[in-house]
This record gives sequence, C-alpha cells and structure tokens, in this order.
Amino acid sequence: MDAFRWVLLIIGVIIFLLIYFLSKKRNPVPDTQNNEKISPVLSTSGEEDVSVNDDMAAADAMAENMHLYHTNDRDGLSTQAAAGGQGRVIADTADENTDEEKIIVLYLVEQHGGMLSGADIISSLEHAGLRYGDMKIFHYFSDLDSSQSPPVFSIANLVDPGWFDLISIDKIKTPGLTLFMRLPGPVSSVRAFDEMLDVINKLEQLIPITLKDKARNKVSKQMLMHMREEVVEFDRTKKLQQHK
Repeated sequence: MDAFRWVLLIIGVIIFLLIYFLSKKRNPVPDTQNNEKISPVLSTSGEEDVSVNDDMAAADAMAENMHLYHTNDRDGLSTQAAAGGQGRVIADTADENTDEEKIIVLYLVEQHGGMLSGADIISSLEHAGLRYGDMKIFHYFSDLDSSQSPPVFSIANLVDPGWFDLISIDKIKTPGLTLFMRLPGPVSSVRAFDEMLDVINKLEQLIPITLKDKARNKVSKQMLMHMREEVVEFDRTKKLQQHK
C-alpha cells in the first residue's frame, strides 16, 4: 500500500513539472533589452523614422507648392499655401539661382545624429529673433517693428510636412531644421546674408546643430565666406542692372 502511494506521489510530481515547463515555453519572459535594440524609432506622424539623409533628400523637393517668395508675391508668402498651412516648405533650389534671383538653402542638423525637441527649437528660434507665423514656420524680419515687411529668411522643420504645430510642440522630435532665403529680399542681399550668419551663430550656441549644404556636406567657415563673396557679387550685379 505504501509503495502504491509513493508511485502516485511521483506521478503527481512529474505531471506538475511537465505542466510548469510547458507553460514557460508558451509564455516566455520578454527580453526587454533585446526589444529596445530592434524596436523602430517612431516619428511624430507615427511612421518609422528615416535617416537624416533621407529627410534631407525629401526636403529637397518640398517647396514646389510654396515657391518660397514667388516673384509675383513679394509682399508675402503664397496665399493659398499660407491659408492651408499644409504646403511643403523646403526645396532643392539650385536650379532656381539666376541673374534675377538667388536662393540659399541650408540644413541645421542635430550634430550627433540625434533628435531636437520641439520645445528647445521654439525657445532657441525665438531667442535668436525669429517669429512664428505664416505656414506655421518661423521667419526672421530685419525690422521687428514692421509686420508689413516680408521676412528676410525662414526656418522650417526638416521633416515633411515642414511646419510646426504649436499645440503638440512638446511632442515633436526632429533631426534638424531647414533655413531658406531668397535674394533679393526686403534688405540688401549682403545685409540679409550677414544677418542670417548671425542667427546661425546664435542657434549653434543654443542647440547642438551642424550646418550642412544641399549636398549633405558640412559647411565650413571658408565655405560660408565663399558664399558671402557670391552674394556680394550678386548684389553688385543687381545694382549695376538697376542703374542701366
């Protein structure tokens, strides 16, 4: 009789162990460390975030609907785009540089390949003298007291659609910003370029950014000086044309 009880006890233990190990295999403990490595980073739109280069490539084609400051709309941004607030606002405008106008596009990319927060962006841009306005992007006005003057240059989000929603600004994460300026503008081209450089210098002290051109190359001080020389020559040519 005792032997029979021992047999039942051993069988019970075996059944218990089998149930235990089977349940472990069906419900494995999640590997949180591994999940962190393979989980995709999500952008503010909920889609998988792309690399900075992909963002910059997309940004190159973004301003066709807006046309920056169109020749026939010098007193303000495109009315249709401004009303909708959905217009794409960044472009690769190298082919638009002519004897009549010059367009400068620069990228302010997070220098470590990370993300800039919306709150830091707004604080820095406002501190550097820009104002939030048309098309839900930031604009720099040479005369801050003149609301009628068009902006000297503008700064948008590097990520499509390019604008900033102030309601959800605390949730925004972006790899960088896009600065664009059309010459001639409300002030002389040389003055506009110098004021743009001054704003960039201020932003570099406020947020961790690296300046890049449309070819994704880091912009050095020498390159900026060369760009300035081109703007000086452009300004000189325009003045000669006006006096003919």
